[in-house]
Amino acid sequence: MGNIPPTTPTVVINSVLPPAKENIDVELPSGLISNRTYDILKWGAIIGLPSIATFIVGLGGIWGIPYAQQVAYTVTAVGVLLGGFLGVSSIKYNSK
Repeated sequence: MGNIPPTTPTVVINSVLPPAKENIDVELPSGLISNRTYDILKWGAIIGLPSIATFIVGLGGIWGIPYAQQVAYTVTAVGVLLGGFLGVSSIKYNSK
């Protein structure tokens, strides 16, 4: 049947837990993303995506690239959506 590696025995420990309290205060993390990730996403929403959209429209006009304007509008819409999410996240983070 081939070489079968030996198995390690499993140890099961039964413990007695104290009764659960009805009102438990749980501290949630202050944010879902790190500060560095937030800064990178913010830079992308404010600088990166609008720059890419402008670049696409510019080259599309010069070279006659089809659907360049629609692609640029889509990139801009993604940037606005990302900026909105980051703005809400910032407001929630600073209110704590």
